[in-house]
Amino acid sequence: MEDFETAIRCYDNLLKVSGQEADHDDVAANLAAAKAQSATTTGTADISAPVIDSYEVQFNSACALIATGRFSDAETALCRAESISSFFQPLLTHRIMHSIRS
Repeated sequence: MEDFETAIRCYDNLLKVSGQEADHDDVAANLAAAKAQSATTTGTADISAPVIDSYEVQFNSACALIATGRFSDAETALCRAESISSFFQPLLTHRIMHSIRS
């Protein structure tokens, strides 16, 4: 069995020391994923509002919220993830088309 509680503590500590470094968003996404996996296996999790407004963090937080039965909050997080994704879609499409043409 995986030790998600240890992973959660480690990611929490990394967030505290990383400040706003480049990997801060990745650590936050991994923390949300660890909380989601923990919630899936235990049915409980300490899920606070996501501090990072990225697709990955919002989506992973929604998964944890679903696992704990907080469906309304999960819907909010999923809508936010979709909004973030929709915002960046034209940029990604432009980059893909530019790389194909090059």
